[in-house]
Amino acid sequence: MVKLSRRKALLGLGTTTASASLLAASTHQAFSASTPNIIATPKKINWKLTSSFPKSLDTIYGTAEYMAKLVDKMTDGNFKISVFAAGELAPTMGALDVTSNGAVEACHTTAYYYVGKNEAFALASCIPFGLNARQQIGWLNYGGGNELLAPLF
Repeated sequence: MVKLSRRKALLGLGTTTASASLLAASTHQAFSASTPNIIATPKKINWKLTSSFPKSLDTIYGTAEYMAKLVDKMTDGNFKISVFAAGELAPTMGALDVTSNGAVEACHTTAYYYVGKNEAFALASCIPFGLNARQQIGWLNYGGGNELLAPLF
């Protein structure tokens, strides 16, 4: 376990801030006032997301639409995600397949739909008499679960 020291962190932050200030000052002197300001225009990104859920399941399907709206807002419209319901781009049980083969960039599904392909997919969602929701999230995020499942996905 790594022990953090506030004193070392503040010293490192101070050194980094001082270095950044010196770099900014030297950069400012290197460019004259007549140098035009060039602002890079962000690249527009458009993704397709296929869902395994129909629009009638608004609490489940709606989360994908809500997430797409948040991404659009956070990126000032530079990253748009178009959400498609089950059956529009892929069948309910085919969302992972069309994402894996590159036909779409993302999918909104649940892993236990794919236990026929590989039983390990069950570990990414739920198993009867297995972990509860808190335990599952803890294992995925802090217990190495996501790292173990990454090759599967």
